[in-house]
Amino acid sequence: MIKLSNGFEFTFLAASGSLGFDGRGWPHPKYWFLRMISKKHLNLIVPVIKTLTLSAQKGDLKAIYDGDNYVVNAVGLDNPGFNIWKDKYLPKINRDVIISISGNSLIEIKYLSVQLAKLKLNNTFIKGIEFNSSCPNVDKKWDIQEVAKAMEILKGQTRLPVGIKIGYHQKNYLDIALAVSPFAEWISFNSVPWEMVFPGKESPLIEKYDVSGAVSGKVIKEINRRMALKIQDVGTKTPIISSSIGWQKNIDEAYKEVLDALKWSDAVSFGSLFRKHPTWPIKIAKRYFKEKSQGC
Repeated sequence: MIKLSNGFEFTFLAASGSLGFDGRGWPHPKYWFLRMISKKHLNLIVPVIKTLTLSAQKGDLKAIYDGDNYVVNAVGLDNPGFNIWKDKYLPKINRDVIISISGNSLIEIKYLSVQLAKLKLNNTFIKGIEFNSSCPNVDKKWDIQEVAKAMEILKGQTRLPVGIKIGYHQKNYLDIALAVSPFAEWISFNSVPWEMVFPGKESPLIEKYDVSGAVSGKVIKEINRRMALKIQDVGTKTPIISSSIGWQKNIDEAYKEVLDALKWSDAVSFGSLFRKHPTWPIKIAKRYFKEKSQGC
């Protein structure tokens, strides 16, 4: 379990974007169950909302393909922009959330940090900020100094716990993890570019969207595990959030993978599992805390 500087604790997260811009799920019938679950059970899993930027960015929410043990997407940072999100989605939030942000410059991050500092005063359900420094489907590439400065700005301005999302495709991800250690209260992992997971194989998104996209799901679990161990080996003490628990055949297998992930990480993030089996993450979290309370 990760305990943040403000006393807030979590063991399970919904990965950025898996439950939309308000933590209630996407406008599809399979997510409607979230509107009927008690707040007590909803808060077993803290959503990281889909990444916001200062200005609206266009992507393609349909650029997703479901494989046997993975999801590949080229959605990118599609979002309505911070101010429209604030008016349209913020009032719908009825549970604890973490806000994910990104941008094209430190100036944008500074502006967003000021706005977030104002928002948290009247919205106590905002429990932290995650800086997405590594979306593989966008052109902006943050260097180490920029990333560290962005984290410093977010931490200093908002006075909220801040975490960072890094990616395997960032060749210097170990250096980034070390550079942000004075500010980051957690590290999570992004999806992995198709070419790095399936070298020499054409992405199913190529024909229709002319892009390869990035992969999440069970197939990249081992990549994430190796990343976590390397980050720990270089002496970084920042808590690690594992991801890509996967698309197991049954919930018992998925639960075992969660327990396994907690051996090398401090918390677990559910992403593609919400897409395939949207009720499973809540059930897994309930089972975990029940067994923990019973000393299992």
